[in-house]
Amino acid sequence: MCPLFFNPRLSKNNEGVWERISSEKRNDSEKVGFVQTPQSFYNPDLFQFNLFAETTIPNEQDFFTKEINVMRNSSNSATYTGSNTVLSRRALEEIGGFPTDTITEDFQTGILIQSKGYRTIATTEVVANGLAPTSIKNLISQRVR
Repeated sequence: MCPLFFNPRLSKNNEGVWERISSEKRNDSEKVGFVQTPQSFYNPDLFQFNLFAETTIPNEQDFFTKEINVMRNSSNSATYTGSNTVLSRRALEEIGGFPTDTITEDFQTGILIQSKGYRTIATTEVVANGLAPTSIKNLISQRVR
């Protein structure tokens, strides 16, 4: 994933190997503000668990994080969803850090980074795992925030 922050200096070739882009073909003005990776869980989510479908249906967030958000790369509108994101320190400093006067600091941070001309990228590469809520009370608590 780290090579994504060096775009447009690197690109994957036909074999999937990262290599340098020649100076004639690269766009040195492009800068990457954040890379959003999918949320991934050690345990099944409540829907998978209660339907006994851990192996037959995907986690409820997979469709957004691995399909929709990745497709948004084409319009530079990948969403920062707060978890499993790698941020550019320069981009974060340029917007004055994380906003603290909102309950959607992740979304607002992403919009502010995009407004400064940074490219945003969503990827299907899982780089961290967490725990899905294990009770309806915990799920509601997570979603209300």
